[in-house]
Amino acid sequence: MLLPGFLAFGQADTVLFPVKVVLDMVAANHPALRQAALLSKSAELNLRQARGSFDPKMFLDNSNKQFQGKNYYDVLHVGLKVPTWFGLEGQFGYEQAQGTNLDPGQLLPPSGLSYAGLSMPLLRGLLTDQRRTALAMAKVQVQSTVFERQQLLNGLCADVFSAYVRWYGAFLEYELFSSATRAAELRLRQVKQSVLAGERARIDTLENDVLRRNFTLSRDAAGAKMLKTSLELSVHLWSEQGEPLEMASALKPGVIGLEVLDSMADTWNFNRMRSDVQQLQPLLREQGNNLNLYVLERRLKQQTLLPELNLKYNILTEGIYRANPPAVPYWNNYRWGISAQSSLFLRKERAAYGLADVKLEQARIKYRMKSLETTRKLQAYWSMYATYNALELDYRKVVAGYQSLLDAELARLEAGESTLFLVNTREIRFLESRLKLVEYQMARYQYLLDYLREAGQLWRFFP
Repeated sequence: MLLPGFLAFGQADTVLFPVKVVLDMVAANHPALRQAALLSKSAELNLRQARGSFDPKMFLDNSNKQFQGKNYYDVLHVGLKVPTWFGLEGQFGYEQAQGTNLDPGQLLPPSGLSYAGLSMPLLRGLLTDQRRTALAMAKVQVQSTVFERQQLLNGLCADVFSAYVRWYGAFLEYELFSSATRAAELRLRQVKQSVLAGERARIDTLENDVLRRNFTLSRDAAGAKMLKTSLELSVHLWSEQGEPLEMASALKPGVIGLEVLDSMADTWNFNRMRSDVQQLQPLLREQGNNLNLYVLERRLKQQTLLPELNLKYNILTEGIYRANPPAVPYWNNYRWGISAQSSLFLRKERAAYGLADVKLEQARIKYRMKSLETTRKLQAYWSMYATYNALELDYRKVVAGYQSLLDAELARLEAGESTLFLVNTREIRFLESRLKLVEYQMARYQYLLDYLREAGQLWRFFP
């Protein structure tokens, strides 16, 4: 599917395809944006699943035995359990039992027995348990997904900008060699006319023809490079229907929009990033946030070192509802119990806690190393960006100098004081200087993109 045309640009047969339009298309249709949305949705669903562990649960247990016309037993137990974040579990229920072969402990009043009470751990599971830990981890992962999304979009934006810069650099090279080829063809025609008029030697045509052929070959190579870089950029372009787009040959890049990279570098300069990189760089923020997962895991394993000691207490009342209060106060009708168990040596529990502690320390070391590595990379990229920024500014003076030398040599040629060899030499030097300037420009952009990618701030171009 071919990409449609955009703003008019220069010649009638070309259209400008600015980087802002590219980013808008990427933001609207790129699959990575959908992937980023799925990351957030997945984290929210995991959080909902963890919260589901605290949903109230109803239960029903009915057991009946009839044999040879005899009702051995008919036992009904229905109720509701309500877990809470604090480790307590509320219990509400109704029990009814009838029959001739009931156990003594199953004997109940004819109207049944209602109860309401609590169960709670007193040691293991008092501060946290598997259910509460899972919910806390899900909340951490939701926040980490935000940073993961930023990192994904940051890399995508850096790839798009980098591909566009390479395309723009190849286009500048193609334009320079095309201009040089046209100038060489014009001079070759002028030389041939001078040779026919007897004003110049035939060898001058050979020299200019060799120069023209050299420029033509370089132009064709630059055209192939421009095609290659345009295809690399088109990888990021998708239609609303999710189909990949192909860039038409009439589309041309431009410098419009690239200046935003320099303004972003001013906003997120190295001094700012170095002072607070752990709070600004998405990958470091994600890793720092994920340290809480290891802290939560170690805290859970620490609870397993305690013995299990659980308490249950229920207030009992006859039937489901009674209009008249019972003769015996509610607090004198109760059922309670306590249970306890513990491993004698706790080898399994102590090993699990030790492993959780090791994992936490490993994660902290990895985080510190990544933080230092990020700071060093930022410093290196910023230094290279500043160097090539200065080189580009200074080299413009060199290009201007070669321009002046070429103009002067052309004027001398018109006055009969120079030769075609000197003019061609000056032109080659001028072309080489302009190519070198393009090289410095593209290097500055690439190091700037490397810096912004490492700083992790390019995601801000996307909604």
